[in-house]
Amino acid sequence: MPAVRTIRVFIASPGDLAVERAAFQQVLDELNARFGNAMDITFESLGVPQSVVMTGADRTTIWPTVKAAAEKNHLEIETDQRAHLGIFYRSDHFSMARSGVPAFSVAAGMKITGKPDDFATKAHKDFNDKAYHSPQDEFQPD
Repeated sequence: MPAVRTIRVFIASPGDLAVERAAFQQVLDELNARFGNAMDITFESLGVPQSVVMTGADRTTIWPTVKAAAEKNHLEIETDQRAHLGIFYRSDHFSMARSGVPAFSVAAGMKITGKPDDFATKAHKDFNDKAYHSPQDEFQPD
């Protein structure tokens, strides 16, 4: 019997779309129930972030607007735990920011609704160890 392939799905949405997010989860559950076993796949929701990391946003003039948008959508802004790696300065955003363009990255934070406290940390580590800048970056027809 082939190994079951897990397809992780992430949906980003404003904070006031709880009904739509629940419907999304129901669709994943139905896909798993109807097709999962027959196709040896499982769809797994990565959950809904309760927090975000905005690398470089605090260095822009748009920062007050960014904070207000996060607050409006009930998202806590987390400190970038990888800031010491200089990711902002190595990204395209740095040259844009130097030219006055408010460029920054937004990523889900470590707090995910309905997931264990260590879920996001483990998911990031898994991605970095197995997929980030690896041969898996290449297009594969499957």
